[in-house]
Amino acid sequence: MQANDEPIIRPQDRGDLELVDYLFELYGYLILKKAVAPSDVAEMNAWADEHQHLLADADRPQQGHENSRWIGHVETHTYSGPDGINFQNIVEAGPVFERHIDHPTWTPHIRRFIDAEKNGLSLHETLLNIRGQGGYIGIHSGGHLSIPYMSFRHPNTGAWMVGQINVITALTDIGPGDGATTIVRGSHKSALPHPKQAEKNLVYRSDEAAGIAMGMKEKYIDKAAFDFSETEDKLKV
Repeated sequence: MQANDEPIIRPQDRGDLELVDYLFELYGYLILKKAVAPSDVAEMNAWADEHQHLLADADRPQQGHENSRWIGHVETHTYSGPDGINFQNIVEAGPVFERHIDHPTWTPHIRRFIDAEKNGLSLHETLLNIRGQGGYIGIHSGGHLSIPYMSFRHPNTGAWMVGQINVITALTDIGPGDGATTIVRGSHKSALPHPKQAEKNLVYRSDEAAGIAMGMKEKYIDKAAFDFSETEDKLKV
């Protein structure tokens, strides 16, 4: 690990299951370097660029799923407005997105953490998110929520039994002021919500380059910070 104490997994470390398990158990998330091929990143960005005009206020999708707009089998919608535009069911947008259903960089680890042989494996949500200046996603989730998919380990045996894992792939470089994914460290093991969980000294902001993926337990308290930049950020979940 680097001196800045981030749970980074480089390509040469992916086969070191002891390291992968240790960091995921300790932090509740992993940063997978060089997770996606540059050609795939470019192809996904080309699709996003072709459709990002829908982000404009005059052409913004309705909140929720009523009266949604569709691009083939891809649904456009927003949860709150400031969260930008979500292209839901993005795996239907073409082979480059479909390849990420069973991506070799993260799927083997996900299968182990979920214990897919016993619990099965399914997709809860697949989307591409584009946010412009001023966009953000509000803080949500946390270990204090008594929801089945917030599980982390089996309560009796201690074996892996992660209820849900989110894989977030940066399609553009993300730096300070760009509205990066922000998480409250250790919140995947917290039984109580922190009264000041959004304070700066409690969070980790994932400034990353395009093509880097973050595998994160849904149990984590997380948000996408306020975007001060003038460019659009693109994330695939």
